[in-house]
Amino acid sequence: SETIIGYSLLLLGIAVSKYLPESNLISSLGACSFGIYLIHPVIKRAVDILLSKFLPQVTQSISISSMLTYTITTFMISWAVICLMRHNKFVAQYI
Repeated sequence: SETIIGYSLLLLGIAVSKYLPESNLISSLGACSFGIYLIHPVIKRAVDILLSKFLPQVTQSISISSMLTYTITTFMISWAVICLMRHNKFVAQYI
């Protein structure tokens, strides 16, 4: 069912994209989305290690705030790394 939900959201995003106004943020996110999912597991593991050392309460008790902290941190780091990688011409051609 997760796969069906994922593909349904993908199709919904494609359908809605025609009606969204041009935005640098949306354009950047669209260009980086594939790379984000490629690098996400690496960043996720690094965030896991850092959180378990510096904020173990976040990893021990699962709450909405801890999940939001974890996911937003992981996503933003992944996005930043991919944006930086896109500026390197050699790396950008392989992303």
